[in-house]
Amino acid sequence: MPLKILVIHSTSMVGKSTTVASLLHPRLKSPRVFSVEKQNQDAGRFGIDVVRYRAPDFKKLIEDIIFEPRDLIVDVGASQYADVMKEFARLQGAINDFDVVIVPTTPDGRVQEETLGTIATLRKVGLEPEKLRVLFNRATLEEGDDLELQFEPIIAYLTVTPGLSFHKDLVVHENAIHSDLRAEGLSFQQVANDRTDYRKAVNEALRKAPKSEETLRLVRRLSIQRAVASAKLVLDAAFLALRLPAANADAQPTAQVQAEA
Repeated sequence: MPLKILVIHSTSMVGKSTTVASLLHPRLKSPRVFSVEKQNQDAGRFGIDVVRYRAPDFKKLIEDIIFEPRDLIVDVGASQYADVMKEFARLQGAINDFDVVIVPTTPDGRVQEETLGTIATLRKVGLEPEKLRVLFNRATLEEGDDLELQFEPIIAYLTVTPGLSFHKDLVVHENAIHSDLRAEGLSFQQVANDRTDYRKAVNEALRKAPKSEETLRLVRRLSIQRAVASAKLVLDAAFLALRLPAANADAQPTAQVQAEA
């Protein structure tokens, strides 16, 4: 059976689209991506093919979710969140057409308040609690930082609410790679699949024309390639931590990553 995942939050700028593009899309089997968003601020900006809907298309969206034969990711933007939740409330049980519902959150206090509201609304529309995954996104790694302190309100809620689970390993740390990729017009997966030896290319360029624009471009590509490789290890671990109900991952994280998860 295909795996169906919903990524949702009541507010913007929590990393829904990057979760779709960098965490989920590369590790599922040729997934489709549906976006419910007015502003088109979705995974399409990362070079991923997206089928777009609006809240008034909800009936067709639900039908397409049911009939989709491939793995499916549905990304609901903040601009359509309220309308979509109204439809889920009207059609009790429709939310459970998804195998997993991912709610990304960040260390920002206001975002965490909105996250609690999002979880409460999902429960009101009938989400089965075992399907909820709270993704701790943009966690910091500075000395003294602690996940339980950065996300204290969310973790407290998850640990005292019957049926809900707190997965400490479901975390993605703060990383500037996505802004760097956008600046270079590249997608995460494009760089991850690039087998060019940029270290060798940089060395050759330094010998021929050390101050040229091409040499500078190659240096930037080398830096981005290294950053993507590091980020991929973190994302591999986070994907395992989603505890998806089916083994549909194309990428199999290394034993080291599994130990770190």
